[in-house]
Amino acid sequence: MATSALQAAVLPLSNLLITTLGILRFNDANWGYYIEIQLWIIPLILLSNWGSRNYLIEVFSQKPATVAPEFLKNLCGRLILLPSAVVLLLFVPSNIAIWALLVILTQYIYLSYDGVTVFKERYKDRIIAEITGTIAFLVGLLFMPEFELQQLLMLQFASSLIKLMYMSVRLRDLKLWQGPLVFSLGETLKKGFPFLMIGFSGWLQSKSDLYMLSFLKGTSEIASYQLFIGGILVLHSAVSFMLDPLVKFIYRSKSSITFQISRFVLRTGLPMVILGLVLMSIGLQWLVPNKFGIESYIYGLSCLIPFLIYSPHIFSIYKAGQHQMMVKINIMGAIINGVVSWLLIPTMGVNGAILGTALSQVAVLPFILLAARKYLKP
Repeated sequence: MATSALQAAVLPLSNLLITTLGILRFNDANWGYYIEIQLWIIPLILLSNWGSRNYLIEVFSQKPATVAPEFLKNLCGRLILLPSAVVLLLFVPSNIAIWALLVILTQYIYLSYDGVTVFKERYKDRIIAEITGTIAFLVGLLFMPEFELQQLLMLQFASSLIKLMYMSVRLRDLKLWQGPLVFSLGETLKKGFPFLMIGFSGWLQSKSDLYMLSFLKGTSEIASYQLFIGGILVLHSAVSFMLDPLVKFIYRSKSSITFQISRFVLRTGLPMVILGLVLMSIGLQWLVPNKFGIESYIYGLSCLIPFLIYSPHIFSIYKAGQHQMMVKINIMGAIINGVVSWLLIPTMGVNGAILGTALSQVAVLPFILLAARKYLKP
């Protein structure tokens, strides 16, 4: 369980390291252009993935002997979604769009391995793949003479390709690519849709502030905010690392256990996130001087405290089979985040985006707690 939680922490930490080095090498204004193109790439990757990770985990759990054919059927069934990525050609220069499309293609295949990785407990392979890809990206950044968006996307593609090749080699014993190609488009899209909505709504809640900041402010603000929120996500992952070994007790025990675990997570996690925010303030003052004040970190703490309280209860809602309830709550949080950020960013800048995220987290907290109480018996 600890290894799986470590896997969840690797990605935000990798992104934070890449963002930090990118700002150090090319300044925050230039790095903001790279983040802007990611705001196009990430939702297109989510769309093409179509909730395959959690859908395949469920299928594999029901039919353990069909891992290879189900993997291949799901991969082929989602191919119809890939052409949607050509929308990039309408909004960005063709040389940028082509490399972005190649990134999406490699990520399409690489992320398809997620369900297999979890079901077969190949967490270490995924962690090594992420670390290897991150190192390749960081080394590439060090050797780039100047900021060039196309070269950055080429570097991102190379990093994704390295991760894909590593995982393909490590999982070759499962013979995932052997067997007939089955294009069950309707079945794949229909059954994967609920899992897509859970992932997409959660992503929308966490990123609507960034989109508003991109729309209302310049690239310098975007890069600085990405650095700040990257630190928040690392602390978020640290809490998940602590909670992950306890999840099995939530699924196996009465709902009263969930509230005990919630109190434990809050008592243990609060000093940890406060210390993390203090260390963040020291690091960010060095990287982007005078960008964030004490109020920024108070808002950041307000983002994390609700998560400390409600994170165990999310699994209680999943235990009750109420996945769609979490979709509705996430969408509500996304709307609150987007509207509040849109209202506050013009006058407060990045602090408006941070406060928008904090208020959305505070708003969803009672709904998650009420849902957990409603659907679970004592």
